[in-house]
Amino acid sequence: MKKWVKLSTLSLVALGLLVGVNHQQPTTVQASDTQSVLAQPATSTFTDQDVSALVGNVQKIDPEQFPIIRRQLANVIYSFLFERQTVQQLTASLNQLGLGSLSSLFASGDTQKNVSPQYVKPNAALEAFVKTVPAWFNNVQKEDWYMPFDDASGSGKLHAYYIANPVKTNKTVIAVHGYDNSGEGFAYMAKMFYEMGYNVLLPDQRDHGLSDGKEVDFGYRAPEDLSNWAKRVDQTVGTDSQITLYGLSMGAGSVTQAAGASQLPSSVKGVIDDCSYSSMSDLLSDKVNQLVASVESAPIGQDAIKQVVNLLNPTALLHDVDLQLQAKQQVTLAEISPQAQLAKSKLPLLVIHTLDDQLIPYEESVANYNASDAINKQFWLLDGKLDGHASASRDFFDYQNKLKQFTTEVFSGQSIDTNVQTFRDQLAQAQMINRSLYDDQTLTQYDALLFDLNSKAAQANLSDADYQAMQTELASAKQLLKVNPLTMGTDGIALTSANRLNQNTVSGFDTSNKNTATNYWVNVPMGNYYDVTIDYTAGNGIVLPGTTYTDALQLNQLRTSYGSVTGQTLKTFGVPATFGKTLTIHDRVYLKGGPQVLQFKQLTDQVRLKGLKLQMASAPRHLSHQIGQVTVINADQFDQASDNGYYAIENHTISYTNRANGQYLYGFDQVQPGTYQVQLNYATPNWFANAQFDLVKNPTTMTNIGQISLDKNNILAQYSNVTLSKALRFTVTQNDIDGGRIALRMTLTGTAANVQSLAISRVS
Repeated sequence: MKKWVKLSTLSLVALGLLVGVNHQQPTTVQASDTQSVLAQPATSTFTDQDVSALVGNVQKIDPEQFPIIRRQLANVIYSFLFERQTVQQLTASLNQLGLGSLSSLFASGDTQKNVSPQYVKPNAALEAFVKTVPAWFNNVQKEDWYMPFDDASGSGKLHAYYIANPVKTNKTVIAVHGYDNSGEGFAYMAKMFYEMGYNVLLPDQRDHGLSDGKEVDFGYRAPEDLSNWAKRVDQTVGTDSQITLYGLSMGAGSVTQAAGASQLPSSVKGVIDDCSYSSMSDLLSDKVNQLVASVESAPIGQDAIKQVVNLLNPTALLHDVDLQLQAKQQVTLAEISPQAQLAKSKLPLLVIHTLDDQLIPYEESVANYNASDAINKQFWLLDGKLDGHASASRDFFDYQNKLKQFTTEVFSGQSIDTNVQTFRDQLAQAQMINRSLYDDQTLTQYDALLFDLNSKAAQANLSDADYQAMQTELASAKQLLKVNPLTMGTDGIALTSANRLNQNTVSGFDTSNKNTATNYWVNVPMGNYYDVTIDYTAGNGIVLPGTTYTDALQLNQLRTSYGSVTGQTLKTFGVPATFGKTLTIHDRVYLKGGPQVLQFKQLTDQVRLKGLKLQMASAPRHLSHQIGQVTVINADQFDQASDNGYYAIENHTISYTNRANGQYLYGFDQVQPGTYQVQLNYATPNWFANAQFDLVKNPTTMTNIGQISLDKNNILAQYSNVTLSKALRFTVTQNDIDGGRIALRMTLTGTAANVQSLAISRVS
């Protein structure tokens, strides 16, 4: 209960703020309002009566007002993320409530102070080291540097501390702090690099420390800022200047985005990424899903809360946050992408992460490492318990050794021996295993071997013989991992008791135990829809005719990090009683391509699984519309289309009359690259109706191409006056076309509208 309250308090309080006002007109929710509500101790816990009252208020709201409420909530979320003054106010309030920092709301369990045994001594050494930092920073000779900026985000001055090493050197580390920190707050890393013999530059990121800036940009403008700081270092140190970029958390996001910048001077020789995100879009989507899952798992008011979540539409909520970002900072969430920038970089790269990081999952670093185009790159994943996010330095001795080894290599300019890089690549891949495939005992043995190998690999002056010996040890470690994925053939794949992952199965196949979970590692050939065939019996003892067990079976897709497994529910099945006979269910789910763990779970003790089969579905059918001079899809074709590949997604029903938040997909054949335009014939008596359009490759890959405002053209709930909307023009590239076909998704947002027809034409 306490864990749920901690993670869910903020979301419920925000909802309380938003539903407690009159929503006949748009209402602005101020950060100070949120702070004052949070400051009330009563909001730190919720009773059944509290939730019932909250949900009751929500259910009284006209559904047409929910898009407005969602935009208000998006404003609040934007403030929490990108406006640091709001973050500082909120953090103070959360501390008063005993709920920790804002990041801890999304990283429950991330404040473990008891590190794993192998880290006890190095952690104690780190804590002793940190105690010496304030006096050192106050006494060390340093310069205040300032750098002007003037761009779309505004204008002002950036600040940095420059600390020249007393032993003259041309080697400098630019160490970039994380979210809600500063250069001064990052002094412990400065002291670490200083004692290695390097000059250190500690920039204050925008809107942090002594730097100006209205809003946090999560490193989007770091390519410009860090390039300018590097050039300033070059001017100070001289023509032989050499620089390594080091960043932690958001700072790592900054240095990795700078890594691919064309303006970065050649003096920059390498990049160290400690626990960066790979994409703000993916990370925030993951956090929203995590928060939704937490709210929906509330021990109280569960059904009612789910109704509220569905009405708010978390996917649309994140889109509204993105629109705020675009309006205020002229950038999208997807453009804040270290992964995309690393794909342009050949700079040597060291990526560091911890398995117990709940705030930024280690899979983000896996994506960054794999995206990098560098020949010399290393991946270091620390197992066990440290202290969650940004805690790798608690392995103090190996951390220092790793940083010193990497910076020495890149500053030397020497090419890395092929055998050395081969071993490093193999060690990186060995740390990127799917951890849901193995039991705890196997993982403990495997992690111990990798921990030892990482410690050895961080040592200086290793010989060829050392690397050969480590390769032998790595091969021995891999022998512990003997599970191979099931490969799906043209006839699909039968999942039986013979090929499940036994060590991860709660109970056996063909049992009637409630919460029995059977896991399978399946190599899915490609992202597509798959037909699921389930043979089962249902009903124990005396069962009345017509009995149906709702929510009896569940298909989940598992995602894991160390010590925790989370599942995304793909489908929940209801089954009728079989009276001793074996019956079959046929259904369809969408699966991403690649190896993954699928779990079939029994939610009742009345069902026995007898057989499971997955098979790729036939190619989805589309309405065969060829875009000519003008192609019109009329309302009387909507239902016909639904049986021919035209479908609604995200659980919305196909319906056009007086509907908001409906989503509809159109397929068009024989499409050529070019410029197109789309218009609608519509009727609406409401303000704030819009039609948003996306190009769709599959249900998880969409590109927003804009929206059409459906201006009010009727009065008093009438839909008789139909008018033509403004035109939306968009470009279709070859990359958007799949087999000569494009799919265009329309989402009705805001208030309700009745769309009579859609017209699309090619302009050029």
